[in-house]
Amino acid sequence: MVKKLIKVIISLSLFIVFLVVCFALFAVFSIAGWLHTYKTFTQKELVAVVELEGMQIDEQGYEYTTIKYKPVKDQSALTSIFSSREGDGDQYEETKEYKIYGDQVELGGDFIKFSNALNLFGIKNIYKVSRLEGDFSNPDKAANVEKGKRTVYAINGGTDDYWKFLQENTEDMDFIVDSVYGSYSSKFIRGEKTTYGLYVTEDGFILDDIDKKKD
Repeated sequence: MVKKLIKVIISLSLFIVFLVVCFALFAVFSIAGWLHTYKTFTQKELVAVVELEGMQIDEQGYEYTTIKYKPVKDQSALTSIFSSREGDGDQYEETKEYKIYGDQVELGGDFIKFSNALNLFGIKNIYKVSRLEGDFSNPDKAANVEKGKRTVYAINGGTDDYWKFLQENTEDMDFIVDSVYGSYSSKFIRGEKTTYGLYVTEDGFILDDIDKKKD
């Protein structure tokens, strides 16, 4: 009788230990998964430095400015899926200049957002800066802008056919691709020179003040 009681106590003790270990492992993996999810879906990387010269007005009354676009050294889409650009923020490509008509500038491009399941495994969303555009906030100027005053530049070859194909067939590939869309961010052109960082996040592009601590 005593032996049976001891066996029961040992069995219960082992079962309790097993439950505690299982709970601890579950907690560890849950926290690790949460931290990994947080990093994956909120990371912010510098794509380019954008310098806007002060606004000027031509003889016909149209606002314009010169933009200096300095992109961070490129990674291929394949590389950017599996690795981080962090630490390469001081490596830039050749600076390019563009003359933009308008009192605001819009910059962005093509964005492919993978499914959340793939994001959890570290597969990042991919993007390409493909368009720089000037626009007028004044509706009359925007509607009656002269030919040649409407400035749109294709960056990195512009939007490609592969992106268009994915956008048209997203529903058939929803187990891999969550969404395919164009993402753009705009800023008003000030009277003085201003500098912004073009960043990419898990939701798309944003023009923001340069993050000195990180970049």
